[in-house]
Amino acid sequence: MKLEEFAGKYLFKPLEIKYYRWQKDSTGFCHAGGGLSLKPIDMLKIGILILNNGRWNNQLLISAQWIRKSTDSYLPTNFDASTYGYFWWIREYNINGVKATRVITAEGAGGQKMYIFPEYQLIIAFTERNFSTPQVSPLFIKESILPLLK
Repeated sequence: MKLEEFAGKYLFKPLEIKYYRWQKDSTGFCHAGGGLSLKPIDMLKIGILILNNGRWNNQLLISAQWIRKSTDSYLPTNFDASTYGYFWWIREYNINGVKATRVITAEGAGGQKMYIFPEYQLIIAFTERNFSTPQVSPLFIKESILPLLK
């Protein structure tokens, strides 16, 4: 079964994600490391699935063990103080200079980002199309979200 069919049947259909597009190469093979276009509401559904350890509407779609494993830190990065899991960026954000909180992010080209704050049960999705200027989401998270968290 092709990746797009598998994801459609076992992930997107149960999550009621109807509109998605995966970037493909010239042979029609999905670029599984990225290139997935989703609406913000559907990005949030993926975030909820992560926060609920793979469960959606009391149905287990992905094992909790896989969720933990895929969102663990495996590699340090050169971009910032982040580490990398299985296609997830993992960071510690400072909350009002008092404590740190773990944040899991999915990040795509041009500012397509989803931030998951497990401690706060908070998910924020951005769908920028910004390839040339500083992206909005990091600034928005730093200046508008972090100061509200306790």
